[in-house]
Amino acid sequence: TQPSQAMGYPQQMIKLLTTGIAGLDKILKGGISEGSSVAVVGGPGTGKTSVVFALLHCLLNMGISADRIALTCPTGRAAQRLTESLRAGVSRIGDLTALMMSSLSARTIHRLLGYSPASGRFNHHCENPIDADVVIIDETDSGVLVCP
Repeated sequence: TQPSQAMGYPQQMIKLLTTGIAGLDKILKGGISEGSSVAVVGGPGTGKTSVVFALLHCLLNMGISADRIALTCPTGRAAQRLTESLRAGVSRIGDLTALMMSSLSARTIHRLLGYSPASGRFNHHCENPIDADVVIIDETDSGVLVCP
């Protein structure tokens, strides 16, 4: 935690969630403030998926259950690519956390929000939020959005 006044908020303490990646935590001034979002952007091959993999590893090591993490992408193809990338990373590491990570699968944003084509409505919205502590949206115009 750190005083929020330094970030332009009234004098109160806000909880920072460290990523476990020293350089990223330094850039984020100690971690991701609880309830905020972080965008990781860059062109192809710049390491966005590697950051997601490292972040997932840290979140699971911190005790956040895999079923409380939602991975999503705009398209089915992007969701499949992210899931395949995670599986490849898991096979390289092979520790207990990687085993927990292997249960994660990305899905489309529409599926995550419970879109019903028949009604044209979403099951999840501001009055019925997604049942997750962390939502990671990949492939958003060559970026990753992390919402703890």
